[in-house]
Amino acid sequence: AAAAAAAAAAATLTVLFLTRRARAKRGKYWRHEARQAIEKPSVETAPSVPVPASGGCAPSSFPSDEAVYYESYGSGHEGGGLGRRVDLDESSSTLLPSTGIVCVARYKETHEHLASWATAENWAQATAVHKTAFHSTREAPAQEALVEHIRQHYVGVPRREMVEPVSATLYRLSDMDDYTALLASVRLTRIPALVAGVFDEEREPCIVDFANKRLGGAFASYGFAQEEIMFVQRFGLAALCMKSLLDMPSPVDNPGTCSRYVMTPSEAWILQGGAAFCKTPNKWYGKIPKDWCSGVKLLDPTADRDSTPMIVAMDAFRAKGMERYDRRHLDLMLRKAYVAFRGARHCAGDPPAFVHCVSTGAWGCGVFKNNHRVSFVIQTLAAALAEVTLTYHALGDGLSLGPAIAFLEQQLGGLNTEGAPITGVMDDLEGLCSSSGDWKTTWTKDPPPQRKY
Repeated sequence: AAAAAAAAAAATLTVLFLTRRARAKRGKYWRHEARQAIEKPSVETAPSVPVPASGGCAPSSFPSDEAVYYESYGSGHEGGGLGRRVDLDESSSTLLPSTGIVCVARYKETHEHLASWATAENWAQATAVHKTAFHSTREAPAQEALVEHIRQHYVGVPRREMVEPVSATLYRLSDMDDYTALLASVRLTRIPALVAGVFDEEREPCIVDFANKRLGGAFASYGFAQEEIMFVQRFGLAALCMKSLLDMPSPVDNPGTCSRYVMTPSEAWILQGGAAFCKTPNKWYGKIPKDWCSGVKLLDPTADRDSTPMIVAMDAFRAKGMERYDRRHLDLMLRKAYVAFRGARHCAGDPPAFVHCVSTGAWGCGVFKNNHRVSFVIQTLAAALAEVTLTYHALGDGLSLGPAIAFLEQQLGGLNTEGAPITGVMDDLEGLCSSSGDWKTTWTKDPPPQRKY
């Protein structure tokens, strides 16, 4: 353990050196240049889907969907929006009939190939890009050392070829006519099952990744929330994203650009083949301790070969800085969840590899300040549109779901009546959000002090 810690520390110093050299190369004004570049329109940026005025949806006019969806990301934070995606191949995109959704692209890599790429040198260079171009807020040496320790295990563990390859499939809502027709025709017929506690990744076949707009979030640098934990433990996903940072022209030298593994407000990624290479303690949620060596457990990935879950990566609406939702906010949230859940159904195969069941929870209800009840209702409606069933994991650490369940129960109708159409439910939800204090965002003007890392 001591030798592993020393090796990881040495690799961390290399990353810090490369990061600082890259930052010096760009100069102290690089963030301003990145924001200026992001604001310029580009034909290579994934298109924002126009929203028609019919069907209860607001017109898609200025500000853009991206600016509305990310709220405070629109200025300053991590360079603003997504940037210009430069390496996404859409030549094989296919439309899913009568859904309004396009399967845009699918990328697939074997663990053997990713491990051969993930040398110490390549990983250090990719980490420097990750930190300099996208996640520059702070540094966490203990987390970088942990990631380096797991990287060494990933490249050295035998029998990687016996594990399913890593794949990432991008879905996008593109046909608003089909989508609007679904909103009017699909009716609410069920409420998700409630389960106490966190996901059981060994038993649940499909789980939601409460994702960052950039896949993996800040796993290679700081922050250890649900997505970062998932990418560190299922290290093939981390390697897939890090490799893309060196496969493209440097976003440090070309500010305002980004890799393919991002998502717009109308997109979601479905990830498969992310076998577990390690296990970290639940108590590490939020921050890696300095004495991490004794806590991490390295795993044989073949033990997870038959239990690796499908991962539904969908980034949440950012409600920071606003007290109430309007209809456009709710529509954007519904579109995102619908794309993600329909993508999961499509990736499962036909006939499906499992009964269409997705495990989810309080999506966007942490630092993004969404209301637990609104998140629960929106995901329920998206599941109805996508024809999947939901298992909702309640941690008991937020607002009670009782009012949301009562609201949905009213919308189900009775023995001799049909459930309400999704458009009608959205109308009623909009009314609640505009009038009731119980359905506001959880953002306050005077937030509690933030933890210092």
